[in-house]
Amino acid sequence: MANHKSKDRRSEQDENRPAGRKDRHKSKGSKTTSGNQGLAPLQERNGDAAAARIQELEAQLAASQADNEQLRAEQAQPPTATNDLIPRPQNVSKAKMSGMQQQLGMSRARWLAFRGAIREGIFAARLDRSKSWHAQSDKRILKMVNVVRADFPEANRFDNAWGIKRIASESFSNHKSYGRCVDDHNTYRGRKRLERRENRANSDEEEDSPTVNGESRGSSQPSSRSPSPSPSTVPQHRTASTRSDDEDDEDDLISFDDGNGEPPLKRLHRRE
Repeated sequence: MANHKSKDRRSEQDENRPAGRKDRHKSKGSKTTSGNQGLAPLQERNGDAAAARIQELEAQLAASQADNEQLRAEQAQPPTATNDLIPRPQNVSKAKMSGMQQQLGMSRARWLAFRGAIREGIFAARLDRSKSWHAQSDKRILKMVNVVRADFPEANRFDNAWGIKRIASESFSNHKSYGRCVDDHNTYRGRKRLERRENRANSDEEEDSPTVNGESRGSSQPSSRSPSPSPSTVPQHRTASTRSDDEDDEDDLISFDDGNGEPPLKRLHRRE
């Protein structure tokens, strides 16, 4: 009886054992399948993120290349007159006048007028010529800059007015050097200036010196003037003036008035 029961138990265990193994295999298979199903979406998500990142980097690279190409194109072209600021170079003293003229887009005549306005601005600001350019008052330099900008608005493109100051400093230094040369009689310009002054003084003395009996004071030669003619009703034509064209005054024949309100030439024409 006992043996029969043990056999029955073994048979039940044998019958139940394959079923248990199958269940375990099924459970393992189900776990593997579910794991593969979870891994696939993760790979897809990672692939999508990587692709998006790659596209973003490619877009950034394309934008950077476009900026570099534009920068190279701007550097290759000569600067023109625009509203953009002209940056201050590292060494302002080496900035060429022709380069600044090209940057401002000025013609030759406009450029010369611009430099002339800077020289006038130096006088208008009353810079101290006994001092160097770097020792000048900032307020006076600013006044000079404003005078130039009023007539040449395009000069505002110079960042912090470096171009105006560059030209002004050179003009100021040249004028000081010229002043030292003309004041020194040992230099060529000084001797020429002294010679002009002496000639001018001698000319004034000859014009102002009185005459005695038709002879100039200090002169041993008799006067070559002919006696004055007797009064005549026929008008005498006056000789042309030998005055210089550089003088500002008008001719004596035009400006002279004997009190009747009109020049003599007009009345002479009426008599004829």
